Amino acid sequence: MSGKNKTGQVMGQVLVYIFAGFIFITVLIYGYNAIGKFNEQRDYVAMVELRTKITSTVNSLASSRSLERVTITVPSGTQKICFVDTRKNPIVPSHFEPPGIPGLCDVDHGDYDPRMCWSWKDNVSKNIYFWPSINLQISVGDIKLVDQDGNDKGYICQNITREVIYLELEGLGDATSIKRWIPMG
Repeated sequence: MSGKNKTGQVMGQVLVYIFAGFIFITVLIYGYNAIGKFNEQRDYVAMVELRTKITSTVNSLASSRSLERVTITVPSGTQKICFVDTRKNPIVPSHFEPPGIPGLCDVDHGDYDPRMCWSWKDNVSKNIYFWPSINLQISVGDIKLVDQDGNDKGYICQNITREVIYLELEGLGDATSIKRWIPMG
C-alpha cells in the first residue's frame, strides 16, 4: 500500500504543478492584454486631448490678436507631426499665382510626402498629420505656418522626441499663426 500512496502523491503533485502553471500563464496573458489595452486607451486620450487643445486654442485665438504658448502631449510612438496651411497652393511651379510652396509636393525635396501632398491637392480639410500613423489626421481650422524667422512656410514638420510638442500660437484675425516654440531651461 505504501507504493500506491507514493504514486498518488506524485500524481497529485504533478496535477498541482500543471494547475499552477495554467493559472500563471492565464494571469500572464490577461496582464499582457490589459497593459496593451491600457496603452491604447492612453494613446486615445492623448489624441483626444491633442485634438481638443489645438482646435480650441486655434479657434479661440483666430479672431483675437493674442499669443499663447502651449505644451501638448502626443500619442506614444508618434515620431513626427506636420501642420499644413490648406489655403496655400501646393503646386510647386512658380508660374502659378500665388507661387506654390516647395517641399511636400516636390519629389526632389527632403520634406516630400505623398500622403500630405495628395490631401493638399485634393482639398482635404485635414491640416495636421502624424507619423508613422497613416490614420491620425485632424483639422483645426485656418492656420498660417511660419518658421522661426517669421517666413510664411505653408507647412511645418516637427520631429517628436519625448511625446511632447511645444507650439506658439498667435491670433491673426482670420487665422491662427503656428510656429515651433523651444522652451528655455
